[in-house]
Amino acid sequence: MTNSEIAEIFENLYNILSIDETTKFEALAYQRVAMELQSMPEDVSEVYDKYGIEGLMKIPGVGKGIAQHIIEYLKTGKIEKYEKIKSEYPIDFKDLFRIEGLGPKKAILLYKKLGIKNLNDLKKAAEEHKIADIPGFGKKSEELILKNISMLASLHGRILLAQGLNEARKIISYLTKSDFIDRCFIAGSTRRMKETLGDIDILATSKDSKKTMDLFINFEDARSVMIKGETKTTILLSTGVTCDLRVINDASFGAALQYFTGSKDHNIKIRKIAIGNNYKLNEYGLFYNDSNIAASKDEKFIYNRL
Repeated sequence: MTNSEIAEIFENLYNILSIDETTKFEALAYQRVAMELQSMPEDVSEVYDKYGIEGLMKIPGVGKGIAQHIIEYLKTGKIEKYEKIKSEYPIDFKDLFRIEGLGPKKAILLYKKLGIKNLNDLKKAAEEHKIADIPGFGKKSEELILKNISMLASLHGRILLAQGLNEARKIISYLTKSDFIDRCFIAGSTRRMKETLGDIDILATSKDSKKTMDLFINFEDARSVMIKGETKTTILLSTGVTCDLRVINDASFGAALQYFTGSKDHNIKIRKIAIGNNYKLNEYGLFYNDSNIAASKDEKFIYNRL
């Protein structure tokens, strides 16, 4: 999907630009748009085909400059600004961020000092005791890195369903103790009861999205924060898997629960059924002639309507 591809580029631009005070605001702009693209129901290529650059600029956070980057990617498959920066910092941030305490600043420092690009490079450098002497790390940090890498290797980035359900229920219990969160539900492969899980998805409705995300990142089993936004935040849990929390509008809860439960193949099939009945289905609701007829707090209503 084009959205996720461009979002990953913008996230990496954020990672690199955020360490310099002179480009901090530019970095935040890329981060915001990355999160918007990840949650958009429509592919940006479709938006551009239908409405041109004006349509892209209606996406929250997208100004003319970022819109032109999106168009450049749609036409060429790359963004020159990112290609140039990537040649200077060819770092797999997503891979390295699986380690507790590693953020953009430290990842770039490791690359500058030791040429570390990914988890394999990091493991090799730690085993050779090259990290302890780098400012901001030390012997304990080096030992913790090796411990975390060993744990990730044993888990292969997945956990058993029972463990995932237990973790998800702990998170929901923790969140719903607050007076500003109305309700939380498990979604994704956990709700589909897959035998093993690569991540955990939770949906919530809340009176205060910012407070909700601040509360979420302070969950006792959170090892690090991978992405933090107003409507979506991702944390890495001590089990080695990530957990996504999305705060959504109460009126769209049923549609969002259906959409984020998946699977991808199921969602494609159900969307085709909707189109065949002259409807449009996305995470915000079921639409007919651009009128929301089943935003629904109950996903059963959507299936019954189709």
